[in-house]
Amino acid sequence: MLFTRHTENIFLQGGITASFLSKPKTLVLSVDTASGMKSSAFFNFEKVLENGSTFMTHLSFSNKNGLNQVVVGGLYSFPFKDKTNKINRIYIGCFNRLDDALIPSVSLMMDKYTFGLSYDIYNNDLSGAKLKQNGFEIALSVSLGKKRNEWMRTIFD
Repeated sequence: MLFTRHTENIFLQGGITASFLSKPKTLVLSVDTASGMKSSAFFNFEKVLENGSTFMTHLSFSNKNGLNQVVVGGLYSFPFKDKTNKINRIYIGCFNRLDDALIPSVSLMMDKYTFGLSYDIYNNDLSGAKLKQNGFEIALSVSLGKKRNEWMRTIFD
């Protein structure tokens, strides 16, 4: 299920999913990977502030075979205009995958493109050797087709 409300100054979205995972009978695995449920819920919100910048927040929860993951965080955007006077945004902020990683993030949203860069700084103790496999994540998204309306473009589009 998904709920979305998008106006000139606010983007609000929330959703829940549930699915059943099952392994094909043709697999032979030495580890017990039983079938099970996967469920998730999320909440996204972005609001235009008085100075034209925006603040966005994201919260998500997922459970897969009893393993929980919670992500919470937000980004602040700085608007700038290009040669055609279209408003573009630079987003800067941080997310936290609770008990797992801190994720600083920077995104650039321009007309049809959004480019993002984040870095996972792991803070869990899953490795006996205390090795932390920190890593960069790079994302590029392209918005295809015609805009729905002249409402604020959001990083969630």
